[in-house]
Amino acid sequence: MKYIYRENLKKEAWEALQLYNLKDPRDLNHAVHYAETILRTWYYRSRQIARREKRTHPGFKVYVAAIMADSKQSFEPSIRKKLIKSYGKKPGKIQPGCSVWVGDPLKR
Repeated sequence: MKYIYRENLKKEAWEALQLYNLKDPRDLNHAVHYAETILRTWYYRSRQIARREKRTHPGFKVYVAAIMADSKQSFEPSIRKKLIKSYGKKPGKIQPGCSVWVGDPLKR
């Protein structure tokens, strides 16, 4: 995913999240969709960095579970709860407050 497209998508998703009443289940489901869009943009950036640095990187579900294990991520509690239900919550190779997976060097 190209940088400009990824950043525009992330910006639009953050803006869309502000429009929803998270107490309404329908709105919450839409908000979770936008949160997943943001997570995908983080994932693609993290994966690109891993490729450039020749490091391992997990799939999307493992990546999101690691993000959810970090309580410093900035999604509303009701959104986090739904994401954790879908992806789980398992520490990975992501530093607290960051979104880049720091994998092991690829074996040659």
